[in-house]
Amino acid sequence: MNTEQSAVEKAIRARMAEVGVKGDTRLAEKAGVGRGALSDLMKGKRTSQPGTRVAVSLALGWDADYIDRLIYGLDSTVSSDEDAVHMKLPPSATRGLTIESLEEMQARIVADSLRLGRKLREAQERRAGE
Repeated sequence: MNTEQSAVEKAIRARMAEVGVKGDTRLAEKAGVGRGALSDLMKGKRTSQPGTRVAVSLALGWDADYIDRLIYGLDSTVSSDEDAVHMKLPPSATRGLTIESLEEMQARIVADSLRLGRKLREAQERRAGE
């Protein structure tokens, strides 16, 4: 068994200590994710779901894309205003792509964002109803 902590786990554990979240179970509850999903994420598995990564990031008071940036080594920034979300990707994320590929990438980002936004709203409403 590999006892070495992933960079994601180290960052999450350090942040849990900073914000006073005691234990993995409590973090999973706060984020609205399952313990198995949190475990996969903390092991740095790239197969962890985007919604899990966002929910844990937000539960720890980080930007929504913070864990993705840790996992994928991206230097991206996300900002928003009342009507839109703006995302700046590093040049390496799009280098060499055709315009058709860039358009497909944009369409997938929008679709994934809409799906994720719906899931986050539903989770938020469930937590508010508790």
